[in-house]
Amino acid sequence: MNTDHSIQFRTISDMVTIFGENLKTEGLHVFVKDEIVEEIPITYPFRSDHFSIMLILSGEMTVKLNLINYTLKANTILAIPPNTVRQFVDCSEHMNLFGVSFTSDYAMSSGIHRGNMDSFDFFASKIVPTIELTEEESGVIQNAFRLLYDKNSNAGPNHPYNEEIVLHTFCILLFEIGAIFFKYTAHIKTKLTRKEELSGKFLKLLNDHFKEQRSVQYYAELLFVTPKHLSQSIKDTMGKTAGEMIDEMVITEARILLFNASLSIAQVAEMLYFSDQFFFSKFFKKITGQSPSEFRKTCEQ
Repeated sequence: MNTDHSIQFRTISDMVTIFGENLKTEGLHVFVKDEIVEEIPITYPFRSDHFSIMLILSGEMTVKLNLINYTLKANTILAIPPNTVRQFVDCSEHMNLFGVSFTSDYAMSSGIHRGNMDSFDFFASKIVPTIELTEEESGVIQNAFRLLYDKNSNAGPNHPYNEEIVLHTFCILLFEIGAIFFKYTAHIKTKLTRKEELSGKFLKLLNDHFKEQRSVQYYAELLFVTPKHLSQSIKDTMGKTAGEMIDEMVITEARILLFNASLSIAQVAEMLYFSDQFFFSKFFKKITGQSPSEFRKTCEQ
């Protein structure tokens, strides 16, 4: 099996290798794609051990985060926390972007968490992982990205304070982004409808319990609503019923696990709390049209 598909959890080093770049600083990677991005080198769903921020400069990109599609246009910024199931779905022919990925250890080493934890809140937001910036706001973030990229790219052992300079420049970028997210999130929070609030709570519960609980009734009881009301609310806000969202979450996780060649189908079934391999295979084929073994064969191609 292709080794790219045998790993379900991607580190910064993995991603740097996949995109054909070099890691300059342990726990931090800054990328500036001023040239045209012609093809996405990784299109299957995966999790990561790091935070990521992307700012689209031109063109469009579609990404899926925890089952939800987001179309990113010019001047749109996206924040992705660790362990999010992410998938790069598509991008336009003329897409340029800035990006930064970093581990929690690197963020902690910067000291940004001491007395300034609010500047980091945008990664915990369940309301808005993307924001469309004004030209002025985008310019501010682009300048911060370029400065960090320059300092990190030119990192060398001859500068006595290189590590400190990169760390402080990293903080500048996070503070600038944090300020913008705070501004937009505070505005959006006041406009959430009851259905949107319910959908947000459902998605959080689903992310925590989908392996063990696949019943709409279970989530409805936790949210103190009827299954019918929950399903209709999810349908109105997300275009799919609660049951469809549950199935998609399980299937996405199943695909990630099936990418791992070291796991047998029976082990995958057990990890997803199916009673046995037969019921898992029946469920998988009903949703995807393929058996788990047939899906694995497509991964080998």
